Amino acid sequence: MGECPAGLFKHCNMISDNIRIERIQKDKLMITYPDLAEIGYHEVNAISDKLEDNMKGGPLKLLSVLGNQTEFTIEGKMKLYLDNRKRKRSILAEAIVIPNNSQVLMEKFYRALIREHFVVCFFKNVETAMTWLNDQNSRRPKKNNNAKNKLL
Repeated sequence: MGECPAGLFKHCNMISDNIRIERIQKDKLMITYPDLAEIGYHEVNAISDKLEDNMKGGPLKLLSVLGNQTEFTIEGKMKLYLDNRKRKRSILAEAIVIPNNSQVLMEKFYRALIREHFVVCFFKNVETAMTWLNDQNSRRPKKNNNAKNKLL
């Protein structure tokens, strides 16, 4: 396992030498995926283990930052779906940063499989994602919330 950059965050865990999970605020975790990564069953399982360790203090908000051309295998997608079903009461919302429009399939995957478990919204940058995430305090989207259907 790799090391997290010193001094950036209080709690940081490296997974598979390239995926980071960092506590960025008391109720928020950030998962950072590297460029050109293929995320499979074992990586998702390791991420889920770290998330479970961090959820003992109550429900959390997640910020997931995908790298350029990050891809999830079919096994990774199914593991992620099943794990999110189990922890839907532990996650208030997830903001997902997709760095470029070429990852539309990843966005469609999240929309189809993840949004039924908790509020999910997609963004082009971390700053906008954090602003939205700070405003989320319930597990379900409001009926007139169009943000969940757009890449902001």
